[in-house]
Amino acid sequence: MSTVKPFPGVGTPKPQNERRAWQAYDAIRQFTDFGDQPRAELETYTGDMLANIMHMCDLYAVDFEDALERGRRHYTEEVFEANHETT
Repeated sequence: MSTVKPFPGVGTPKPQNERRAWQAYDAIRQFTDFGDQPRAELETYTGDMLANIMHMCDLYAVDFEDALERGRRHYTEEVFEANHETT
């Protein structure tokens, strides 16, 4: 797993969501020569990746807006569950 530190002001996610974040980060690293770039570069690469995903959705007739909304729901549920777990 990569050794990236969260940016200042960003909380530490629960373990299962941290794993999900690393999967996304690793996908962007595969997509670019990201390295240890500043936050602005990560935001640029993230936007570029999303644009490419939109092109892929066009190619395969996948409704990007529906997929994005589904992703938002999953994210909201995962964050809620992580913040309301009992140990």
